[in-house]
Amino acid sequence: MSNDLIILLGILVLIGLLFLWVWLGMQSFNKRLRNHARSIDKLMQANYELSKKNAHLKESIKGFISSAQSTSLEMEQINKSLDAKINEAIASKILPMIASLKRLEDNMGDFASEHNERMYDLEKRTENFSKITPPSFEKEEDYIVDLYKSGKSIESIAKDLHITLGRVEMVLRFRKLL
Repeated sequence: MSNDLIILLGILVLIGLLFLWVWLGMQSFNKRLRNHARSIDKLMQANYELSKKNAHLKESIKGFISSAQSTSLEMEQINKSLDAKINEAIASKILPMIASLKRLEDNMGDFASEHNERMYDLEKRTENFSKITPPSFEKEEDYIVDLYKSGKSIESIAKDLHITLGRVEMVLRFRKLL
């Protein structure tokens, strides 16, 4: 029995060593599991904090977007008011100038057409003057002689015919009436 007992004791020691080895393995496994659990807890805590920051950033971004939209709306309103003021200034200052320039242009056109009509009338008149034959000096001289023979004085003949006294005397001397 001694052999049997030694074998039994050997088997028991082996089983004890096996339990010890399993128990140490489990302890190591538990230690690693606790380390992993702590790491997971830390990661979950970091995830929670990041989620909070993310939510806060989203709210900030929404605030910035809404303020940017309100700013763009304000800019549009400012642009519209500036456009209205510019149009008003144009309407109050430039449009009257344009209207007065148009009136001036119309007046210039009227003046030009009136000037052309006057020139045309003057041309017609000068054509008529060139068609008129100059007065015959012989007829005028005959008329002076007739008036003198009828008894009119030299002064009255010059006055009636609107000619100079010297001319009347000259005509009468050529005709040898003086």
